[in-house]
Amino acid sequence: MEAGSSKSRRPILLAVDDPGLREDIRAALELEGLAASATGSAHEALARASAADIAIIDRRLRGISGIEMIRELRRRRLDVHIIMVAAVADEEDRMTGFLAGADDYVLTSSTQRELTARVAAASRRRAGGAVADAVLAFGTLEVDLAARQVRVAGRDVSMPRQEFQLLVQLARHPRRTFTRDELLHAAWSSSVEWQTDATVTEHIRRLRLRLEPDPAHPTMIQTVRGVGYRFEPPTETAPPVGLHARSHAPASREAIAVIVGSTIVFASAPTLSLLGVAATHDLVGHDLMEFVALQSVGATRARHKRARSGRWPRPELITLRRSDGEDVIVELASTPVLWDGEPASQVTMWPLISGDRPIDQIEGGQAAPAKAVDGDLAREIERGLERGEFVLHYQPVVRLDDARPVGVEALLRWRHPRRGLLPPDAFIEAAEQSGTIVSLGRHALEEACRQAQRWRADGLDLDVSVNISPRQLIDGCLIGDVERLIGETAMPAGRLWLEVTETSLVQDLDEVVRTLTSLNDIGAQIAIDDFGTGWASLTYLHRFPVRALKIDRSFVDALNSGTRGAHIVASLISLAAELEITVVAEGIELEEQRTHLQRLGCGLGQGYLFSHPRPPAELAWGRPGHVDPT
Repeated sequence: MEAGSSKSRRPILLAVDDPGLREDIRAALELEGLAASATGSAHEALARASAADIAIIDRRLRGISGIEMIRELRRRRLDVHIIMVAAVADEEDRMTGFLAGADDYVLTSSTQRELTARVAAASRRRAGGAVADAVLAFGTLEVDLAARQVRVAGRDVSMPRQEFQLLVQLARHPRRTFTRDELLHAAWSSSVEWQTDATVTEHIRRLRLRLEPDPAHPTMIQTVRGVGYRFEPPTETAPPVGLHARSHAPASREAIAVIVGSTIVFASAPTLSLLGVAATHDLVGHDLMEFVALQSVGATRARHKRARSGRWPRPELITLRRSDGEDVIVELASTPVLWDGEPASQVTMWPLISGDRPIDQIEGGQAAPAKAVDGDLAREIERGLERGEFVLHYQPVVRLDDARPVGVEALLRWRHPRRGLLPPDAFIEAAEQSGTIVSLGRHALEEACRQAQRWRADGLDLDVSVNISPRQLIDGCLIGDVERLIGETAMPAGRLWLEVTETSLVQDLDEVVRTLTSLNDIGAQIAIDDFGTGWASLTYLHRFPVRALKIDRSFVDALNSGTRGAHIVASLISLAAELEITVVAEGIELEEQRTHLQRLGCGLGQGYLFSHPRPPAELAWGRPGHVDPT
């Protein structure tokens, strides 16, 4: 529920000339539960002024100046609290504003937190001391936006500003799925360029530690695999297991199915529509896997396996195959129930995408405005795999002292029949969202291992690195695929490197630790790719069997822009040395960067200075060695 005074619901007049600043202030106010009517025109602002209790007026406006607008508002005797904002501190300007009739004065160079706090304080005063800002209440959880306080089951929970803003953004839109990028812009609007998706992941983890009864198995802030997070409103008490027994089959407008073992025993009418079947018997009695698209088979089996072991998985995206052959992507959540006394799983599905057409809504709110999956491109990727259009190019990893190669990174390319050779940027996003990334990743892993075997036959004993997507990490087939390929290609222990990103490490910590440990046990080595772009993995580094860090090219570029970039790179190299972890610098293009990295203690690197990614036949080799993991 959301409670507040009628005055607090009147929009705040926001008259700011700069569109970017105007949007930042509007977003900050919204996070505080304060709606704003925004414009850059003084004349338009004057027309709206009579409907506002509070006006934020820029010194510079189109039409007339902010000072003239303040004078006009006072001439009209409008009962409005005026906060004047300006870019530069100027004593005379500030006094002119107050003499014109302004009640407050704030510099736009100040934090938006200060401005919104002043607006909230003014709103409370105008409400006669009553709580003018909203209180969000869900069962045992209360979020007081005015006091910036959170209570769970009667206890106060303190949290820093960014975590509070993340919680507010999620709680204002219960059951809506937010991407990490959306949450990043909501909570770090004034410094988003300095943050990454991994920042959101780390703060979500901390929120769960503060709010969830069992942070390892969160129910309030849920992860939607491949997308982001959503807020599931808590209730006073959890529904009892067995609520959906056969005599009380779910009656809902949602797409719901109940599954015993792997057999569907109940399907709601929306489920029939979702999967394009005409009658209940077309679903009930059938195996669930009959309706799972090929690209999601591995993830679904892994999910089912976790559920059977008693570890109920978080919501994630699954691609289903309709009876007409079209794919539909759903957000899928499952909970334990009883069916005729047997343990069962109730599966609830919220459709996100059907083919390449967005489905209208997710339960409880609008669908997250994420980019839609390009259905045609996803199907092209599947056909391209079948036709052998995807190939690997390899970029050498070299010793910085003599530029001799010690290994290679395998990089996927698409030899498209019409568009020519395509880099990953042209297809990876569609592959990730549609689930075909699992098949692409398996193809890349297999081809890289086969190529390493051919090189060894030619006398080149090279390490080979392959990128692993977050979806592959949770796919139940990855460990088996790696073990099989190491055996079939006689890959020497320690020669196969699997590169994972920082963000993927913190999606499901316990599951990822188990997966990476198993991969390490069978002879693969783990490297963190693009290290430094997200700091969440620093928290967990000791838990993962990591043997190499690859410093992101953005930090290598920053070596030439001043001492700050150099200090960051030096810190990363020092951290790795303390942990006895190999460091590889990515994106080296200049001799000066190479020299600088050597001075900082980095011994390995890759980049255009040494070689572009090339097909195997076009690579020129010196005397190769191998990456020493110690």
